[in-house]
Amino acid sequence: MNPWIIIFPPSIGDAICASATLNRIVLKYAKINLNIVCSAIMKNLFAGLENVKQVYTYTEIKEIQVLDNHEWLIDLFSDDDSFSLYKNITYNNFVSRDPAHQEKYLVNGDSFSVGIFMKGATGRSGNPNEPAWMLEAPLVAHILKQDYWKWLDEDYEPFFKFKQTIKESIKDADSYDVIIAPCGSFGLKKWPEKNWVAFSEWLINHNYKVAVILGSLEYKEYGELRKLTKLDLYINKDLIFISALFKKVKVVVANDCGPMHLAAACGSSVISIFGPTNPQIWFRYKKIKSLCLQEGAPENEWGELRHLKDREWNRWPSSQKLIESFLVFKKNNYE
Repeated sequence: MNPWIIIFPPSIGDAICASATLNRIVLKYAKINLNIVCSAIMKNLFAGLENVKQVYTYTEIKEIQVLDNHEWLIDLFSDDDSFSLYKNITYNNFVSRDPAHQEKYLVNGDSFSVGIFMKGATGRSGNPNEPAWMLEAPLVAHILKQDYWKWLDEDYEPFFKFKQTIKESIKDADSYDVIIAPCGSFGLKKWPEKNWVAFSEWLINHNYKVAVILGSLEYKEYGELRKLTKLDLYINKDLIFISALFKKVKVVVANDCGPMHLAAACGSSVISIFGPTNPQIWFRYKKIKSLCLQEGAPENEWGELRHLKDREWNRWPSSQKLIESFLVFKKNNYE
């Protein structure tokens, strides 16, 4: 069989949610070779997964004259940026969302109705209580000739199966009691820094071994958190490195962000703090030990955020609430 090529959306969280499709493909075709197109930040992570032959960034695909001989092109990004990449790839069949109809998808140019697609990346046209990774399910289920509605009852969710070389590197990662991930590209989803500081100080005072993962944005924003001298700080680390940490930690504590999804896909226990977004969509993991904290209801059933850009989000669980919940979670799961 010729390899298949899959185009993923650019953000960490969206790409990880979409990766749930990979396990279904490999489950049916155990010896398949997959080529991946993704954002630069996701490249090394996808390269570390079983059955992945080659990974290209969007820029690299544009610079390749022609990438030949694919049985299927599966476009899980499905916007103008991904459509522009098709001319650099040869394939026998393709599937994508229909750009003219958000509730339909295209297979070799023919349009089909589905009924559960998101409107862009912000809301659902069908049931808002389906997890985000069901967005791509109809595309892949059509190819595999399977009923995607049954996938909800079969633990269909992101879960990374790493190559042996990656498994070996994980052995050398440091072990922590707690890893904190106060990340996210959208500020309204971030638990306030003062709360992270209070929670981190409590952990330190109670002799937990703690690490904090920060991206470049958080490094600039969280100056008070960085002053805590007994925290191990990891700044702008590769996602394979972070995955190794997640594989060995007792629990990850995060707000709604890419590292939250990465921790879940690595099989880590996760305590997540939600603000305006809807955990029924973005935190429906069954395979891990998890806890979600949210003060009241999300902004709306889909967690639509665009109209909140000029506002602050004030309905957050307190640091004391997190401490109390952490102690219960610890007692129930790993004491």
